[in-house]
Amino acid sequence: MRGFERERLQHSAEETRVRTNAATLTPRVSVVITARNAERFIAATVRSVLEQSGPDLEILVVDDGSTDTTAAEVRAIDDPRVILISIAASGGPARPRNTGIWRARAPYVSLLDADDLLKPGKLSASVAALERYPSAGFAFGDFERIDEDGNVFETSTAYAYPALQRVTSQPAGEGWRLLRQAELARALVYANFIGTSGVVIRRDLVMRLGGFDEALVGTEDVDLWFRLAHCCDALYCADVGHAYREHTAGIVRGRPPIRNALFRIEALRRERARWREGPERRQLDRRIALNLETIGYFQLLGGERWRAVRSYLRALTISPDRGAIFNNLLTHAASRGIPRRAVLRRRRARRIDTAATEVPRRTGLSAAPTIKQ
Repeated sequence: MRGFERERLQHSAEETRVRTNAATLTPRVSVVITARNAERFIAATVRSVLEQSGPDLEILVVDDGSTDTTAAEVRAIDDPRVILISIAASGGPARPRNTGIWRARAPYVSLLDADDLLKPGKLSASVAALERYPSAGFAFGDFERIDEDGNVFETSTAYAYPALQRVTSQPAGEGWRLLRQAELARALVYANFIGTSGVVIRRDLVMRLGGFDEALVGTEDVDLWFRLAHCCDALYCADVGHAYREHTAGIVRGRPPIRNALFRIEALRRERARWREGPERRQLDRRIALNLETIGYFQLLGGERWRAVRSYLRALTISPDRGAIFNNLLTHAASRGIPRRAVLRRRRARRIDTAATEVPRRTGLSAAPTIKQ
């Protein structure tokens, strides 16, 4: 059951701020901020939205079972456009995002994490671009990275995604580029270059798609971008639209790497099933294999030597780059005291056991730090 279906049946979330007369007009943009123990950053995040110029907006802060003073920080913001919704801890960002989107009143929804910051003019520019191009389902842009104290240590991230640089696009005015559906879908096969914070999306579209899949923890955003890319165009702006904050308590940094890789494999497998063309399927196989290699590496670190070898061998059955993976297997296995001949015996047995070549359908996680979503 996807998130919106559940929201239609469950209405346990508590709205703790009443919409007053100043917020009775239908907003143009609903900003959905998901928060979990974000007391240090949430006020600054909300202020970055309140300082936006342009369209009327509402801010839905979905508190995902925080145990600190996050809710109190939000209540202290004296602005009727700020609405606090409290739900039980869900274990990931998908359900709070779905809750906010389901409660949103505006035709456009802007997604924002509780520790990130919107840049001035971001919302008005995104809405204007989407209204000029009805074929575009969502708008996104470049972003900078900041540390927990707000210091910028990377002024742009677009350079890190060659797939984004290569994608064919058309001028869309005011610094925007229109990415056609087919080009967008092919580019996302190679890397996820969409930062979730700052995405502005048509609410009716994301509702039709069922929202974020709550069964995927950590890759629910990538899964949604894949699905969107098969049904609409997108708009991209090279201007920095938000600041992405990195800190030790961040949700991405706190996830176990094996679990992350497993969830990512699931999202990639789903996308692979949507393609018939060879190059795209091979690239998705490559990304699945890299995540299996990541699992094997961390299993080795955890002392699970033969489970690690099995993960590497599973990657070998899938990847177009078998030589590189096999060399990594031999190197990493030797570092943990596994003889080369033992690995070769396992590989021969693996070739015979064809049933064992399937990647598990459930579970998933993000790959090693060098692998982009």
